[in-house]
Amino acid sequence: MKNAHDIKHILEVIVNVSESFLASEIGIRVDRSELAITCGSQFHFKPVTALMSISGCFRMNITFSFDQKLIAQIFAVYSEGLSFDDNDLALHIDETAADMINIVIGNSTAELGEGGTTVHISVPIVIHEANAGPIGTMELLSATLFTEFGDMMITGLPVPGNY
Repeated sequence: MKNAHDIKHILEVIVNVSESFLASEIGIRVDRSELAITCGSQFHFKPVTALMSISGCFRMNITFSFDQKLIAQIFAVYSEGLSFDDNDLALHIDETAADMINIVIGNSTAELGEGGTTVHISVPIVIHEANAGPIGTMELLSATLFTEFGDMMITGLPVPGNY
């Protein structure tokens, strides 16, 4: 079994849970996924990005970055049958992104806990492409999930000094 310190293993677990969640809860099939190592200075956020810190026997940040059409479709499924003020649409889209990362990471913790170690997760935050600052130069491992509604990028951002 791979060590929980292995970023690739952590990302693979999260990708698998994400694909399952999208299929079973949202009805969106992931056509394919691709893992890539990129340089942090080349990393670009998509229109809506949720970020969460995870820790236990490791520490890292995870981002879920959504194409606008994909997060809108996820929201449409979430909000089916509900009524809300159109002025609050952006807030509801943000809450959808935060909810999805929270559910997926929460459902990943059992497999990520090494030897029964508890995995702690932070409250998710949402950032937008327009207000995302540079993240510096570092190697990042990311996976892109391709769907008919657009792409979702899941990125593991190591906390310096922990690997």
